[in-house]
Amino acid sequence: MVNLKAMPYNLSDEDILWVKEKINSMTKEEKVGQLFFQLTSSIEEDYLRNLVEKYHLGGIRYNGM
Repeated sequence: MVNLKAMPYNLSDEDILWVKEKINSMTKEEKVGQLFFQLTSSIEEDYLRNLVEKYHLGGIRYNGM
């Protein structure tokens, strides 16, 4: 198990409780979605919002090439 009180996290007991409650309230689909980051060249808000809401992404990386 990861020690959330140690570096680099340095979380308090209250913070750790919040993290555990958040994870326990997530669906399996949301948990899997957190594993993925989307590389995109779009900054269109509706497109980005749709990606996050549909796939529950852990993040999005912009590449403006």
